[in-house]
Amino acid sequence: MTSSSSPQSPIGKNLTDQTWKQGKAVNYALGTAFVDPNHETLTYTATLDDGSALPSWLHFNAKTHVFTGTPPAGDNFTVQVTATDTDGMSASESFNVTLIDAPTATAGAIPAQTFVQGQSVDIMLPDGTFNDPQGETLTYSARTSRGALPSWLHIDKSSGELTGTVPASVVDMTIVEVATDSSGLSASISFSVTAIRGPVLSHHETNQLVLQGKNLHLSLASEFTSPQHQTLTYTVTQSDGSALPAWLSFSSNGDILSGTGPSSPGQTAILVTVTDPNGLSSTDHFTITNVAAPLLTDQTADQTMLAGGKNSFSLASDTFTDPNGQHLTYTATLASGAALPSWLHFSSATETFTGTPKIGNLSLAAIEALSPQQFAAEAPKALAIEVTAHDASGLTAHETFTLSFTNVPLVGVSS
Repeated sequence: MTSSSSPQSPIGKNLTDQTWKQGKAVNYALGTAFVDPNHETLTYTATLDDGSALPSWLHFNAKTHVFTGTPPAGDNFTVQVTATDTDGMSASESFNVTLIDAPTATAGAIPAQTFVQGQSVDIMLPDGTFNDPQGETLTYSARTSRGALPSWLHIDKSSGELTGTVPASVVDMTIVEVATDSSGLSASISFSVTAIRGPVLSHHETNQLVLQGKNLHLSLASEFTSPQHQTLTYTVTQSDGSALPAWLSFSSNGDILSGTGPSSPGQTAILVTVTDPNGLSSTDHFTITNVAAPLLTDQTADQTMLAGGKNSFSLASDTFTDPNGQHLTYTATLASGAALPSWLHFSSATETFTGTPKIGNLSLAAIEALSPQQFAAEAPKALAIEVTAHDASGLTAHETFTLSFTNVPLVGVSS
């Protein structure tokens, strides 16, 4: 008489409880969670412990015995896994799922901000901006929508407070502030920033040279630009803040600096300040140098030349001086502007006149022998000579003197 053993139910082993994080992908394999004493094929099913279906986000592969899915925020639950053999006998085991929810954030907790150049920024998170369902400690970080936070803006990792001083390089941005709990889960808020920058020096004015009696007409309107395209207000003073010298004036109508070069040399340091409607300002500096004309300081006396003799005379070294210390060069003409007669020469290097005035083909002795009446009838007419001193700036000074002729022997004149 033979006997056969009775079918036995599958045997399960304890399943490992799970802790799953919101938003983090799940991949939990049961492995050999059940064995069948009769070596029959087992079929697996999974439900919640009350028999209801698994959450829609959680999937169970009955062939591979693997749970997959990405948990949202939610409550803890228990999963029951049942293995059934071909005789219809089954066994069940369960495991608990603890869900770790991410921090929550209050959108719009920080309103849109305006950052003004030079302003001190101090933005604190309002109470309740971030909350952690498990009461975990939160750590804060921040970035912009385009990348890292600008170097001048700092965040306190423990409180989320943002501080810094707005530089001239500030630009519009969106700031994203993130709270991360000790489980590595995070939430974020964002707010926009409108940047207000001060005027920008776009064209540095070059140093100016103004000649005596010449007009200065300098437009400053394009010297600065406003990043916000706002109207700029110009003021112009001396660099120490004092008023402009009397010969200079500034018109806000067109932002024109104008004046006529004075007779005295000098230099004025100019400060240009522009201010926008936000009260932000920028400055530029340049100098205006007044160049005065040379001065006649030692008038040359009227001169006399011996007709027929070799004559020479030089201008005094201080005939002209230059207030600006520039080198002077000299030219000589007749007072009418005509060239000197061919026999009269002027050296600009030595400032010396030389020449032999003649009466026809008469020798010096013959000229000296002429009676006063004869000489007066034959002698060259007196000449009006003009000497002009030129400085390096193109300004000039003039003197005139009379050059007369005699037949009376003169000291230092040779034949």
